[in-house]
Amino acid sequence: MLVYLSTAYSQIDDKNRLMRDLMAVVARLTELHRKEKWHIVTPLFNHFILGHMTTMRSDYDFWKEYSRELLERCQLIVVVEFPGMDLLKSVGVQDEIRSAFLLKRPVIYIKPEDLYERCIAN
Repeated sequence: MLVYLSTAYSQIDDKNRLMRDLMAVVARLTELHRKEKWHIVTPLFNHFILGHMTTMRSDYDFWKEYSRELLERCQLIVVVEFPGMDLLKSVGVQDEIRSAFLLKRPVIYIKPEDLYERCIAN
């Protein structure tokens, strides 16, 4: 199953830490859902890398079409809420949730700390 991963990007100042934390979430979700064969994709890695290596913008207006195309191909949307984040203020996350609703895709919300509590319980 192709799974779209969403989280706020612009409101986070330390993008390097956000990417490290996001990679850990992807690894943990992949591990927890290996039987369901989750294949996790996110446009955020491209936002980050291309923003460092080119003059491409990292705002959601620039990436909206790319993000929506990717989201359309996914069967599930996972929204990650890191500590201190306000997902309601994220234009990108709100648009992705609206798009998922219109596409009739399920959306689940997770907090990274919940993933590691499940790890201890397993």
